[in-house]
Amino acid sequence: MTGNRNGGNAARALRAIIAAGRKRLLGYAVAAAVVVGAVVLINRPGPKPQRPVMDVDPQVATHQGRHAHEKLGAACLCDPEAEIRQALQDRADFAETHRALGDRFYARGQYDYALGRYQRAVELDKTNARAYYGMGLVYTKLGKYTEAERAVREATEFAPEMVEPQISLGVLAYRAGDFDNARRYWETALKLDGKNDYAKLLLGRLPSVQHFQVP
Repeated sequence: MTGNRNGGNAARALRAIIAAGRKRLLGYAVAAAVVVGAVVLINRPGPKPQRPVMDVDPQVATHQGRHAHEKLGAACLCDPEAEIRQALQDRADFAETHRALGDRFYARGQYDYALGRYQRAVELDKTNARAYYGMGLVYTKLGKYTEAERAVREATEFAPEMVEPQISLGVLAYRAGDFDNARRYWETALKLDGKNDYAKLLLGRLPSVQHFQVP
């Protein structure tokens, strides 16, 4: 009787071991499947990057395609004054710090704050072409076209190799109805950068464009 009981216990124990082994194997199989799936997902080629869509109206787009400014607006403290204080800690005397803040505010449409930073940047560095260019963009957005042209011309004086100011000057000339100078500025931009698609786009459309929409 004791032998039968012991035998039954042994059989049950054996079945339990086998069941546990099956569960363990199943767990291994699931884990392996997850790993293989992850590897396949990681190595799968992603979609081809799309080229940025560029504005075709010279008055709407005051700079080449989608300006790099627009990529800077993601990190936002939502309090410009606090953002300025944080950014200027130990770097208040660096023109590029102010210029970078100006780019960030411009990207978010906070033009008054952007203008203040650009102005401070050129106070610290009279030759900061990108700060002058940023000022030109802000003034254009604010409808202050005389100030915009003055600022952008300063940018071309200190960085004649920059393409963007040439495009902006062309836009300002176009807005004033001076199509000949608009063409000249955009051709200059193309000479500086023969692969500049936006300059090509503007030049290609200039003869047929007769009207533009004031923002």
